[in-house]
Amino acid sequence: MKKENEALQSTNKILVSENEYLKKMLDINKPMLETEKENSAFKITKLIGNKAGKNIEITFLVEFKDENKKMTIEDISVVDVEGNEYKIDFFKSSKPFRS
Repeated sequence: MKKENEALQSTNKILVSENEYLKKMLDINKPMLETEKENSAFKITKLIGNKAGKNIEITFLVEFKDENKKMTIEDISVVDVEGNEYKIDFFKSSKPFRS
């Protein structure tokens, strides 16, 4: 009985650890901002700004709800809180294409 109890406690610790890991993995793609258009969801999952370097890194997730859908992302712009619009120049971007 004692060995069974120890085995159950050990199994429980492993399951709790795995559960915490899975919760953290879900938080990685938790959107801060989300919108849906043409049966696709667009989610901003991470935003890092560097004032000294004058750059912004935006990580976003696109979820297609249709099969075999293709999409091209171009002519992106960002609008700040004052309403100023900034066009994204993919030729100046250091890492425009990530998988």
